[in-house]
Amino acid sequence: MVTYLFIFASLLFILFPYLWLIISSFKPTSELLAYPPKFISPNFSLENYITVFQRTKIGRFFVNSIITATSVSISAVILSVIGGYSLARIGFPGKRILLNAVLFVYIVPPIMLVVPLYDLLVRLQLVDTMLSLILSQMAHALPFTIWLLTFFFENLPLEVEEAAQVDGASRLSVLRRIVLPISLPAVATAFIFAFIDSWNDFLFASVLISSDELKTLPVGTYIFSLGAVIEWGWILSSGVIVSIPVLIFFLFFQRHLVSGLTTGAVKG
Repeated sequence: MVTYLFIFASLLFILFPYLWLIISSFKPTSELLAYPPKFISPNFSLENYITVFQRTKIGRFFVNSIITATSVSISAVILSVIGGYSLARIGFPGKRILLNAVLFVYIVPPIMLVVPLYDLLVRLQLVDTMLSLILSQMAHALPFTIWLLTFFFENLPLEVEEAAQVDGASRLSVLRRIVLPISLPAVATAFIFAFIDSWNDFLFASVLISSDELKTLPVGTYIFSLGAVIEWGWILSSGVIVSIPVLIFFLFFQRHLVSGLTTGAVKG
């Protein structure tokens, strides 16, 4: 009984700020700054959501975030599958050093990558384009997804792959027809990680993008706090909107996420 009470109290402590965010986003503007604050308001209102869509470009921001996050996650998965399988199965001089270097790059704080990436993108004339944001977010997500899939592929049994190669199958055919189908949990984990990493990115999006038409949701939401009057209703409603895709991913793909992170360790 004590264990369940502890778990319930922990969940309540963790979820309370998000519950307050959701409930407050449905309060009328007149009640948001009222003192003392009421946790639940009797005046349920969609005013904040209607206003933020009518008077801001949050719809455009949402589409930009979807396009960017989807492009980053798909590209990261494709490159991670190829790179991870190569590091796991193909022997070449310096392979272990390269794998350690990949993990080291992931440890480097993103703020340290902004200046060199910005300089490179300026030289390529890609600043303030969607492509610059996609490339930068991929540079941050790829090290982890490559390391994750490399670890997973290393723990897959070699017998099936060797049997297929004896029958004349190429490495690419083995990867496509044998390895990928049994690696879907790990591939799904890499996809989800890259998507969420891109979706939540503020640093690269704020530095590389200046046009309002190309801003993503985290940066667009931040703009609401820069005016002479802070629109708390807009901030709260857009905060809920930002969290919806991530919440959907966790609700529907939680099993794949946990499986992808633990299968390799269990087999190892």
